[in-house]
This record gives sequence, C-alpha cells and structure tokens, in this order.
Amino acid sequence: MARPEMRPNTHGKMSFSPRERGGFEASWYYRDAHGNRKRMKASGRTKSRAREELEFKWETRDLSDADSEVTGSTTIEELGQLWLKSLRGRAPGTMAAYRNRIRISITPFIGDKKIRDVTPGYIEAHLRRIADGNDTRTITYKKSAARTIPTGGLSAERTARIVLHGMFDHAVSFNALPSGINPVGKDKRQAERKAKRSKVRAMTRAEYFELVRRIEAWQAAQQSGPARGVHLRPAIDVMLGTGVRSGELLAIRWEDVRLEEDIPFILVSGTVAQNEEGKWHRQDWTKGDRFQVAKIQPIALPPHVVDLLEKRRANLDGPAEGLIFKSQVGGLVLTSNFRRSWRQARQYDNRTGDDFAWVKPKSLRKSTATMIKRSSGLEAAAEQLRHSSSAVTREYYVEEELVMVDNRAVFDDIFGQGGK
Repeated sequence: MARPEMRPNTHGKMSFSPRERGGFEASWYYRDAHGNRKRMKASGRTKSRAREELEFKWETRDLSDADSEVTGSTTIEELGQLWLKSLRGRAPGTMAAYRNRIRISITPFIGDKKIRDVTPGYIEAHLRRIADGNDTRTITYKKSAARTIPTGGLSAERTARIVLHGMFDHAVSFNALPSGINPVGKDKRQAERKAKRSKVRAMTRAEYFELVRRIEAWQAAQQSGPARGVHLRPAIDVMLGTGVRSGELLAIRWEDVRLEEDIPFILVSGTVAQNEEGKWHRQDWTKGDRFQVAKIQPIALPPHVVDLLEKRRANLDGPAEGLIFKSQVGGLVLTSNFRRSWRQARQYDNRTGDDFAWVKPKSLRKSTATMIKRSSGLEAAAEQLRHSSSAVTREYYVEEELVMVDNRAVFDDIFGQGGK
C-alpha cells in the first residue's frame, strides 16, 4: 500500500544521523504552502537536543514566500504602512485616524519589532501602556504657546487595538506569522472605558447664556487686527437649534437652507474633512460612509435660527451662494481653527468659578438631544441627531434625568391627611 502523500505545511517522520564533529543532526521532509517537498534539519549535542532544535525551527518557520509582500522579517512599522495601502473604500476620516494612531502610538514604541517575534503578551503589554495614558507629546501651532497633550488613554487604546488587529490580519493572509494566529486579542476594556467615561452633561439655560457672554466678551477684548471668532456666536445657536456636528455646520451651504418654506429647514449634506493627502475639503457626505448622500433628511429650523440666518443672508455683499460660514479669505473654516477659537472663548472672563473645560462643541449636540428627549421622547431625539439607533442617543447624548419616587398618598391612612 502506497504511503499517503503529505499535505502542505506538514512534515514527515524525524530521522537522526551522527555528525563528524560530534553530536547529532535531526531532519525531516516537509511540504511548504505550495506543496513543494523540502528538507529541514537542525543539530545538537544529543539526539534530544537536536529534536528540540528541529521542532523549534518548525514552529518558528516563515510560512510566507521569500518574495512575499509581508514576511516574518517585516517590522511592525512596515506592516502598518502595507496594511494602510491595502485598505479600500474607507472614509478619509477613518484613514486619517488609523494613520495618526500608527504614527503616534505604535511606530515610536514597537515599530522596530519583527512580526515573527510578536506574542499576544507583547501586544497586550503595549496596549496597556497606551490605555494608561502616561505618554505625552508637545505640539505648537504657529505663534501659539506649546501644549503638552497625552498620546494615550482608553479611547486611543481602543483605536490602536482595531489598527493592530487589522495589521496582523493582513500578516496572517500572507502566512507571515509562525502560529498563523493573530496575536491581537479581543477588547476586554469596554467596562473600564464605560466606568471612566464622564456622565453626559447638557447645558442649562444659565450655562448657555454664560457661554454667550464669554464669547462676546472675548471678541470685544480684541484691540487690533482682523475680528476673531466671528462665527462662534451664530454657530452655537445653529448647532443648538439643529443638533448638527461642528464639521457639518461649517459645511452648510446657502443652497442647503430653505428659509421660505412653510416649515423652514436645512439639509445636512456634507462635512469638513481631510482627504487621504491630509488636505481639508468639503466632503459630500456626513459622518459614516458616502452612501449617506442618499439618506439626507431635512431638519426643521426653530424661529430664532431662521431669524439669525435671514439676518446673515441680508448682510451679504453678494448673492447667497456657497458656504454660510466662510474664512476671512472666503474658503472653508477648518474644524481645528473653530475648536481653537472655541477653547479660547469659553474660558475667557471666568466669573462663575467654572472654566467650562467640559463645554465642547459636542456639548451643544448633547443639549439638543436632552431637550428633545425630555419633551418629545428618545426616538425623536435620535431622529434629530440622525442616529441609526436610539441606544446610541441614550448612552452618549442624553443627560440622565433623576425621577422622583412619589408614593405619598399611600401613607394618608396611617398619618392622616396632611400628616395630622
């Protein structure tokens, strides 16, 4: 009976032969991933040692082709770049997030490591370091003072895990890992992130007027030069009255606004984003994928926002065309510039003892959701924010409301009416 043929990536029986200089050589024949028959050998002072060396050599062998794009000798830094090039159909914002996380949290720390030497424990130790958030970097912007910012945290760790998992899946597809198994484990820090996440906080009426006062005081304090933050004051009212994101706000065009309709509304049809080359542009779809273009939904405008936009349109030098919020040179207002002005204005002339560090553009979106939920219900709030699920709205955008327990009437019989 003929001996059964070996399958790819399997080996035959081990054999030993003495070496002229002493010791033993262990060897076996095997078939590689393409079915080619080859011989593998290793030596040791004893048969037992030679066996161990051969078995280790087999377990750590490079399964990829020598001319493969990814091999066991590929470094993590190289793997990251190859993985990014392999991605197709991802939104530019997603690609930018992946690229930045590789540049900030992965390459500087473990980029030189060869992927064949990576173990699950090695990856988890690095992800734990990112989650701890102890690493920082210093950034400067033109003439602004240098700022030290953290490069880690639980949110950064989550993105880094997604990126590393994708990178090593790419390596597995080339048989570049000895074990053939992705060393990046499942996310086990969801509960930890939830416990550390700040509770949703919506702005009160008093806090809204305090923010308005600070913005106006910050703008009035400028002594010379072009007016600063000219868009902040109308922007907060449009954002609060519609629930749009800051990037979506800055991408609204006059052709997206219908002020003469029986119920005035806007169409949120795009956002300000970076393309794969890092250049800012108006993207013709909002957060998510480009198929959202077909799912544009009109958002009715409150009377105050209608009046604000009508006055803004009346003050235009020319026809109402293009972007509603333009830079000083007539182009896009970048979200980074908008947020920098926001940070400077919100803490200006602090009289309440609250530096408003918690008040971010997203706080207005949370305030919108909270007000609508309390008046019209959770589903209405989710629809206003254009969420695919009301669970997202409830978890991340609606401030928890304390509900009073009121069973006073139960005790009337024993205490008497009015407690007498």
